[in-house]
Amino acid sequence: MGFIKDYDPDTHRSAYTLFTPEECINLSKILHRYESDILNIPNSDSETYYKGLTKQFSVYNWLNNPDLQIYDIPRRLFTLPEFQDEEVLYVQCWANILRQGENIPLHIHGTSDIAEWKTSQRWSEFYASNTFISGPEETGTHYNDTYERNNIGQMHLIGSMVPHEVKTHMSNTPRISMAMDIYHEGHPCITNAIEESSTNFISHQSVKNRFKRITNRFNSK
Repeated sequence: MGFIKDYDPDTHRSAYTLFTPEECINLSKILHRYESDILNIPNSDSETYYKGLTKQFSVYNWLNNPDLQIYDIPRRLFTLPEFQDEEVLYVQCWANILRQGENIPLHIHGTSDIAEWKTSQRWSEFYASNTFISGPEETGTHYNDTYERNNIGQMHLIGSMVPHEVKTHMSNTPRISMAMDIYHEGHPCITNAIEESSTNFISHQSVKNRFKRITNRFNSK
């Protein structure tokens, strides 16, 4: 649980190059190719806040996609300073494809539920990330209502409580990005999901489809 040290879910911000421009070209093709298949996965979530691929975050984890294995995203995550000392992480990974007139509304990835927060003050101790893959860079992303231009292959790693959004996409060219929530082992969100999956019927929205457990193969300890 080393990444909790000096971590503030309300303010943490880091930026890293996760993919090269050449890799992003191929990633864009892969995400487009699987888009219809992922959209066809049953989703019992009646929440209409998100649309398209973004809404499927709870039923499909892109780290399980066979065509993405050559990029070894877990290895890349464990090279980041925030995660180098971790032995195990749980990652939820989804994709966003915005077309003209679409947006990602203002949101946080942590919880604003007071009762939930009081139950476990560790609930919001995880990272959120978004990585720009392709499309017009000027659409950008807003963090705390401040605009930042997108850069191909760049990951923004933020605290779970940092508000962010993508304003209405105006271009005919789709805007493609990849998002992740990254949890340490023992996080209440993970333990609760595992407990729930052991007592409920395994569905498309079970823990095995939503979270992927990854291990640090490069930790020398």
